[in-house]
Amino acid sequence: MPIKDLQEKYGNTTNTRSLMNKAICAECVGASELLAAIQFASNRRERSQNWATLYELLNKVRDAMTADVAKRYDFKTARESDATNGN
Repeated sequence: MPIKDLQEKYGNTTNTRSLMNKAICAECVGASELLAAIQFASNRRERSQNWATLYELLNKVRDAMTADVAKRYDFKTARESDATNGN
């Protein structure tokens, strides 16, 4: 199972989001900074639409990094699974 490969490499956790964050930080250039920026924008997104927009854009970049890691390890991301299941 491909998810097992990630668990062996980045820690045996059942929290898939945490596991993917560890993987993208290790395998994607700039991911640590991206996650820090997402956290920063998240804490401020209620203040204005600009922060909310920035938060959404940063999450799109994170989704692309997640998809890249998922492709390398040959498994579907949560969004791909949702799309396949019609959600």
